[in-house]
Amino acid sequence: MYIINHNLELKQATAELSFFPPLMISFGQVAWRISQKFVANKPVSGLMMIDDDYQDNQTALQLLRKYPPSEFEPHFPLLMISDSNAPAFLEGWIDHIVPNDTTDKFEQAIDWMDQVGM
Repeated sequence: MYIINHNLELKQATAELSFFPPLMISFGQVAWRISQKFVANKPVSGLMMIDDDYQDNQTALQLLRKYPPSEFEPHFPLLMISDSNAPAFLEGWIDHIVPNDTTDKFEQAIDWMDQVGM
């Protein structure tokens, strides 16, 4: 129920406060699933999916089983910062950066935003 309420609040906030579609940033695989569901039905300027190194807990695993990935047709820039492989349906559409020890994920995200003109 919490995720449904969160999704409704997110929908309302983006509709009321935004002149342009938002850049959606999701941190962790559970958030990736929520953002994929959102962008399947609502416009965004871009989607960033950033891996959460600390999300291997039991609750997160239960939520991942409960909420499957949502496929969508991307008409916007996509970034994935993760050691994981990109979802198969996004092959050829997504910029995939494998994190490294020398560059912060935040810096990598900002560099990507500069490259795609955001």
